[in-house]
Amino acid sequence: GELCTDDRDQVRADTYLGSRQLRLWVCGFLIASGLVTIISPCFISNLRVYEWSPEIGDYVFENGYVHRDRSEGWATTRYGHFGLSGTSAAASTSGRTIMIWGDSFIEAQSVNDTQKLDHQITEMLSGQGLSGITAVAVGHSYWSVADYYFNIPSYERLFHPICHFIVLAEHGLADIC
Repeated sequence: GELCTDDRDQVRADTYLGSRQLRLWVCGFLIASGLVTIISPCFISNLRVYEWSPEIGDYVFENGYVHRDRSEGWATTRYGHFGLSGTSAAASTSGRTIMIWGDSFIEAQSVNDTQKLDHQITEMLSGQGLSGITAVAVGHSYWSVADYYFNIPSYERLFHPICHFIVLAEHGLADIC
């Protein structure tokens, strides 16, 4: 029944190796958890922050809110007054504007502000000598034709647009039916 010296040494060695492996596993877990905690915010889209807009009569993105989209294009969108993004956010309510309506294709959170449709149209018009006209994009994910119909009057009171363009993409065509 008694352990000889060699057996005791073996038990001590096995215990030491087992506790060493456990310490390595725990340290590895803690280091990996720390790295995930530090790095993961770079790979996650941030939460959307809304505020009530009495001018629009609806909840819009908060003025100054910056949205980082990490699902498709790794883009950053900056929001201004009335929940408008990019060039639209900088548009003056007293200037000449073109309103572009749509769903997520117009909202375009997966591309940076300079790549959005409103910015591209404003730049194109400016390049043709029409620098006094600003394109304003009003689009939100999951909007339908009914949303455009009920929101157009609010934005018309603010911007007095020259014209409206309604972009029907993918699901928008189904809305018409």
